[in-house]
Amino acid sequence: MQPLKSIAWARGFIVLVMAPVHTLLLYGNPDAHNSWLGKTFAFIAEGPGAPLLMVLMGLLFALSGKHTAGSVLKRSALLLLAACTLNCIKFVLPAALGWMPEGLTEDLQISPGIKGLMQLFLLGDVLHFAALAFPLLYIVHKHSQHKNLPLVLVLIVCIVAPVCWLLAEKYSANYLLVLAGGHPPQVFFPLFPWLAYPLFGMFLGQQIKNKDWVMETLLVPGCLLILAGLTIERFLHYRDPFDFYRPLPGALLKHIGIVCITLFVWDRLACYLQTNAFFRILEYLSKHITAAYIIQWIIICWMLPLFGYEKLDLYQSILAIIFTTSLTGGFLLSYTYLINRYEKNL
Repeated sequence: MQPLKSIAWARGFIVLVMAPVHTLLLYGNPDAHNSWLGKTFAFIAEGPGAPLLMVLMGLLFALSGKHTAGSVLKRSALLLLAACTLNCIKFVLPAALGWMPEGLTEDLQISPGIKGLMQLFLLGDVLHFAALAFPLLYIVHKHSQHKNLPLVLVLIVCIVAPVCWLLAEKYSANYLLVLAGGHPPQVFFPLFPWLAYPLFGMFLGQQIKNKDWVMETLLVPGCLLILAGLTIERFLHYRDPFDFYRPLPGALLKHIGIVCITLFVWDRLACYLQTNAFFRILEYLSKHITAAYIIQWIIICWMLPLFGYEKLDLYQSILAIIFTTSLTGGFLLSYTYLINRYEKNL
């Protein structure tokens, strides 16, 4: 099925650039961040990167087989366990050993002692978001006979999100509220408004599943959404200091439009290009996205004592990117090899 192939390529490409983007983000100095490579990575991360990943989450949820409440809750529990374990390995353990650079702890606003370790343990990221989002997607999926429901909910999320932000700031001791509407450095992907992306993806998945839409039609809607988003931003003068992580309706529409155009491009590539070694790598990465995400973050965080925090210039950052990406690929191949061996021996 062509949509599944293009989706796998799109998601695999996101996985491919995760380690380079995060390597430059943590190791590169301000000049490296403002370089041609830094600006390219910033566009990928904030345009066809994280928002596309979230849209594909909802799209694949809609396209996959029957979901049960038990399977969804189990998946959410495993994601939450993975999120907490990853925080322990990439942040808590290096901090306890005194390996975390002072600049990073300052940027994350980490307190000294046990309180700081607890802050690092509770820091919210993509895996926390996914753990909270999947049960909500399941509830929407159960009412899939209302085919426009996800779009209606996207609008509701846009309206409700600022209220969640205020509640998260007012009741900062409530961890669930912080995950729902917090901002960096406590939470990088709050449920509101990021839930809008998988909800839109669920709408797309339902259209593809019912053959009402095909991905080759997404170019024009994508352009119109970008235009609408830019228009709203022009007249909406309020700007949140964490606007990428807490985007207002104009930014949301703009990012969704970019995602639509990106999916159109991948669909055209899948239509006209034969699968080759590069695309097989993307399919492999797409299949093992969670493992790749965990491995690359552990490597990057544990290499901070070696490379330093925001210390490298552009060319040094490129060398670091080659190193961390190669190491991530090696560990991922080893992990999948061991998993396959284990499954064969069962």
